[in-house]
Formats: sequence, structure tokens, C-alpha cells
Amino acid sequence: MIRVATLIWKDGYDYQTQISLILLLITGLFLLLVFSYVFGRRSFLPIFGFVFAIGYLQGAIELLIDLPMGLGVIKYALLLGGGIFWALRMMDSRRLTKVFHLFRYVPLWLWILFYGLFFWMLARSLFAGEIQYAEIIPIISEWSVLNMLVMLVIFTDIRSLEQVYGFLGVLVKLGILAAIIGLMQYLLGPDRLLALGIDIYKTDFSLLKTGDVQIFRAFSLFPSHYEFAAFMVASLVAKVILHMRAGSRLNLVSGLSYLVLVAGLAVTFNVTLWMLAIGILFMTMWGSSASVRKGFYSSRMLKMIGWTVFIFLLLLLIGMLVPAIRFRILGIFQPTSENTAGASLYWRVVIARNILDLLREFPLGLGLAINSKLAEMQITRGWFIITSDSFYLWLTLMGGIPLFFCYLLFIVLPLRAAYKIRNRILEVERPLFWAIWSFLFVGIIIDGLSNSALINGSPTNLLVWASIGVLLKMVEIIKLKTIPSSPP
Repeated sequence: MIRVATLIWKDGYDYQTQISLILLLITGLFLLLVFSYVFGRRSFLPIFGFVFAIGYLQGAIELLIDLPMGLGVIKYALLLGGGIFWALRMMDSRRLTKVFHLFRYVPLWLWILFYGLFFWMLARSLFAGEIQYAEIIPIISEWSVLNMLVMLVIFTDIRSLEQVYGFLGVLVKLGILAAIIGLMQYLLGPDRLLALGIDIYKTDFSLLKTGDVQIFRAFSLFPSHYEFAAFMVASLVAKVILHMRAGSRLNLVSGLSYLVLVAGLAVTFNVTLWMLAIGILFMTMWGSSASVRKGFYSSRMLKMIGWTVFIFLLLLLIGMLVPAIRFRILGIFQPTSENTAGASLYWRVVIARNILDLLREFPLGLGLAINSKLAEMQITRGWFIITSDSFYLWLTLMGGIPLFFCYLLFIVLPLRAAYKIRNRILEVERPLFWAIWSFLFVGIIIDGLSNSALINGSPTNLLVWASIGVLLKMVEIIKLKTIPSSPP
């Protein structure tokens, strides 16, 4: 709070405005504390919903309103305050042992080691003057330091999977709303949006110039098309879960909702998220349709694969009729340094090679001053390209191999625990189980080799860690059902 107040004081506001903003900041923090107490003492889920709503609207609010501080500060203050009162509630009700159930799947030593290594890196950089206090929030977000705790509180506070299905229904509706706004932006185009007072240049990469073709990438309510595309993927997955669980045929309303969500994803022109969506949905349908007795090679599974391939080819054909989409699709097969969709793949390979070369030299990482150290190397060694577009390698180069290995285990260990009990999941819960498993495996583990929009974007970063909590809750439910009761 002191840091934000200092920024307000030095940012050129007149004296009266400075006092008003600082009083507003103090009042806001007090209200956040009260909100955290009221809801955190009962359940963390309302706080999660409120933080999720802020993340959903964050891009639109920051685009239209000039705020003295980012909304990320409010989100993390709520997560931290709610988490503290959640922990107090656990201790008061003597249910703290319930928390330790999660440590069967994500061991306590891993939490201690990860947070120990991270805060050692943070403290070392702060005392050395390598980073400023204002840079702490982005670093915490990049390493999911607070978001990771969502896994723990979701695991303990969910009482029934019906709560999850209720949230998925809301997620689909929010996705449809975001898709409609994104489609309207695309139809209006950048010039009309600018005329309406919407400064599209405040968003990241909304205009993509490839050769002589300029493509406008819709961003809807989000800071950029990356977050918008990531949210569309999450909404599509939620829609598929609810549809498969209901077991109903595709009707007009359901078909239109699918069409709107797919169209919303299409106008982001984000090829990486297009492929991720296909991979997640394919694996979800494959796993859900597999026979428990025959495994992944049942006739039902083969039929589902056939339908999936048919729908994919149909969407591809429709997409090829739109010039901008056709240009992006065909560009994938041109992996050169030229300005095409294939250039993204080309430069990611170059970046990966450069980072791997540096990791051989710096296995413990460059620390939080990675940008300045890379800039010095480019002066002394000659120019080379390294960015966070290869997200996992970027984290490894920053924090070192031991810290990144701990980070990755938070995702890998739950996936491993869940995969072991895959054949014991009830038929009606299989779509939810396989959708989460696929979402984490394809959308996080595999996409981490790229820019990993799902785990970095807001509010899908919250969904990632919440989904791990839900997945482990399903594992726990299955294991409790198979534990024999003690004799009388």
C-alpha cells in the first residue's frame, strides 16, 4: 500500500487529488479486508467468484478508465485476505486435517521447497537492488505464487460437484457474452472502434500485419486477443462438459451457442489457441468415450473420433472461405522468419535454442533481473533473441532448473494421481474428469512450450489452479468410496 501511495504522490496529480486517491486506496483496502472476513470465514468460493469477475472485466475497465493502480493489486489482496481468513476458519473448526488430504497428491515438502526457493530469489533480488517493488506483482503472477493456493482452498471448500457444474454454466454464459462483444468489435473494425473512443492501441497486438495484409484481432473485454482466446477455449470446454453430461442431442439453441463460441475464438486469429482447443476437445471426447473394459479402442471411441475429425474438417473448410482465416491457416505451413503465421513457430524454435544454450551456462538461472542481464549479454556477445514466448524455458532461465522443476510438479503430480483412477470414475462424471485432465495436459503442459496463454491470461490463470483442485477432489471422492469401513 505504501508503494502504491508513493506512486500516486509522484505521478503528477495535484495535492487535493493525491489526498483523495490515497484516502480512496485506504478505504478500498479496508472494504477488501471486511469482504475477505465476511466471506472467507464461511467459504472461499464467493471470494474466488469475485476475483474471477474482476479478471473477466479487468481489460475493459483498464482500457476505458485511467486507474492510478492496476486491478491486479485488488485481486491479489482479495486472494491473500480471503486465504488468511480461510486458514483461520480451518483451524477454528478443527478441520485443518482436511487440508492435509491434498498433501497425499501434492506433498508438503514440495510446497515448502517451491516457496522457499522463490522467496529466496525474490529477497536476494530486492536486497541487491535488481528489481523495484512495483515489479513484484507481475513476478508473483508469472510464477502463480498466490494463484497456486487456489488449488488448496477449492479442494477443501467444494462440497459437491454440482457446485462445479453450476460454475461451468456461468462460464459458458460469460463466454457467449465475450464472444458476441468480440464479434461486434471485429465487424466494426479498428477505425470505427477508434472513432467510438476505444483506443485499440492500448491492447497488445490487436493489429497484426503479415505482408501486405493487416488483420484486426478482437480482444472483447480482455487486455489482448491472447486472454480473449484463452477464455474462449475455457468456455468451449465448459460447454462440451455440460453437453456430454446431459447426454442430449444437439438442438438449435445449443448449436448456436457452439457457433458463437467458435466464432469468438476464430476472430482472435490466434493459431496456437485454435490448435489447443482442438487438442483439448479431441482428448476430452476420446477419454470420455473410451470403454472401461476395452480401454481407448472401443467402437464407441472410434465413432467419437470419426465425428470429431468430421467436425474439424467442416470447420476448417468454413474457415478457408474467410480470407483472413485462410491466410493464417496456410501461413502455419511456412515456418520462415517472414511475417506469416509460420514465423511464430520459426522464432519459437530459435528462442528455445538460445535459452537452452544459456541454461547450460546458467543452470541456476539469471534471477529476477533477467531482462537487464540479457541486455548486457547482447552488448558483449552480439545480438540474439530471447523472449517469454517459450514460457517454460523462460521461467527456467529466470529461476533456475530446481525452482522450475518444483513449479512443474504442481501440475504433473495431480495429473498422475488422476490418471491412475481414470477407470473408476462414474460414467456421468467422465466428461468433467477428462476435460480437466485434457485442459491441464494439453493446455498447460504442452502449451507451456509456447506462450501459455491459459496459465498467464486473466482470468483463465485462476481456472487452471481451481481445476487442479477440482480434479484432486474427484480423486479423493473415488478413494474414499473404495476405503473399506472399519468393523463395528
